[in-house]
Amino acid sequence: HRVAGLLRAGYPVNALIADETGLGKTIIAGLFILSLALRGIVRRVAIVVPKAVVGQWQDELLYKFGMYFKVVEYGNEFLDLIRELKRGKELKFISSIDLIKGQYGQEFVSAIPPGGIDLTVIDEAHHVITHKETLRAKIALKLARKSKALVLMSATPFRGYYETEYKRTVELLGTNFIYVRRFKDQVVDTNGKSLFPKRLSYTVKIMLDPYWFQLYMKLRKTIEESLIPRLAKIVLLKRLSSSLHALYTTLKGLQAHSVEDPFSEETDDVTGIEPDVRTGLY
Repeated sequence: HRVAGLLRAGYPVNALIADETGLGKTIIAGLFILSLALRGIVRRVAIVVPKAVVGQWQDELLYKFGMYFKVVEYGNEFLDLIRELKRGKELKFISSIDLIKGQYGQEFVSAIPPGGIDLTVIDEAHHVITHKETLRAKIALKLARKSKALVLMSATPFRGYYETEYKRTVELLGTNFIYVRRFKDQVVDTNGKSLFPKRLSYTVKIMLDPYWFQLYMKLRKTIEESLIPRLAKIVLLKRLSSSLHALYTTLKGLQAHSVEDPFSEETDDVTGIEPDVRTGLY
């Protein structure tokens, strides 16, 4: 609530919320949006997230804060949002990053006048804070230029290309942005007791029989020596360590669609291409 209050007091404000996973970045965003909405400061709010958490965001905002946000499920629904923009109506919507980067999403963002969005929130923002010139990064920059305030959220905003990623962050947020970064070992309750006890982890070694070990090592070598992007290799190696079926399913998806900017395994969206894009409705 303190972070949300800080953001509200400085509105319009640009911020990077980089708290460690589990410390409530979504709750901060919800409190911030609610405090602005109750005061009539924001009428148009865009929330852009990975496809896998679109429904989760809608539920969190509705059941924890009493705010209903429309989910944009298909690209052509952006045409309806353009009409609502022209009529001066209130807009509160959630879209996946890959849907809004498509043709209709691009048209929608282009139709927004400067400052036409009161607040844009981008979750898992490391997918747009990238050293590559991806469509995701480009649409995020366009949204930033059309928004009075922008909040980026990611537990891992910088992932090895610090200079380029920081430059991208400044492009999105400007030079005077609020940066919030907290770790679990810093969080305590009212009595000063840590809310997250120290985690003890152990390595359990699982031996494969000779046949499966030989097969695993051959497939691992093939993946590591391939010319695909580094992040895609990590995803494939994770799939391989899971099961051959998981690896096969992922390879089949990659074969059908080119990989522009692979998501990590947790996002449930390896190729970065959504169903309506594959059917041409983008």
